[in-house]
Amino acid sequence: MTVDRNGELSTVENRPFQAAFRPVLEAVSSQLTDAAPSPLHSLYVYGSVAAGVARPGISDLDLCLVLKAPPTVAERADFERIRRAIEAEHPVVSKIDFDIGSIEDVFAPDTRLAWQVWLKHYCRCLAGADLRDALPLFQPSRAVAVALNGDFAQVLERYLGRIAEEPAPERARPVIRAAARKLIRSTNILRHPSDTDWPETLEDHVRKFRARFPEQGREILYLLEQATTPDALDPDRVADRLRAFATWLRARSDMEGGARSE
Repeated sequence: MTVDRNGELSTVENRPFQAAFRPVLEAVSSQLTDAAPSPLHSLYVYGSVAAGVARPGISDLDLCLVLKAPPTVAERADFERIRRAIEAEHPVVSKIDFDIGSIEDVFAPDTRLAWQVWLKHYCRCLAGADLRDALPLFQPSRAVAVALNGDFAQVLERYLGRIAEEPAPERARPVIRAAARKLIRSTNILRHPSDTDWPETLEDHVRKFRARFPEQGREILYLLEQATTPDALDPDRVADRLRAFATWLRARSDMEGGARSE
């Protein structure tokens, strides 16, 4: 992601969606808004589909669902049913992910930074009232990086659980890919307070990380490999290496956070 001349993060360009992905986007929008009354306030797309660079059959479809109120157990079950059905009907995407929150999350003191940065700078609105219009632009900072990816350890454990549960190793491939991508992006939490840049692509993150931590070069390149061409032949071995890197990243982040607070 680029930083503009005012030092603020850029936003996603509002360009036409790729033709191959329009049917699945239309299906998601219609099925999530058809309920009466719908719990959905607004729906957003992010990632390669939002940017217009997705690859049919390879890229994920990543969506943010902002609800009018915190979701009930029944609503979560309904969303999961819809997600699975659309994923099965549209193989143009390797998987579909729903990030579910509420208006309360977008504006609550403990969660607003992560939600507002994400919506403003990473998302495009597909349906509903676009919250981005009322949100400010943000500048690069470690606080923003931590808000976006400080949850990497918990997210990774969920991914690893899904990898372990897959009966066919081949079906673990999209999950391995997502887990590796999360870890690579999470290295941005190690940024210096004086850093004014903001890595955009996975390769940007890897270059910056290798320059600062050359001793971890082999591991970050392994993550980049898994983020592009995941190894489904030995998912247990992949999971061990992902977990080991996450342990290192957590320890390094804790060390640097402690040093800055002294």
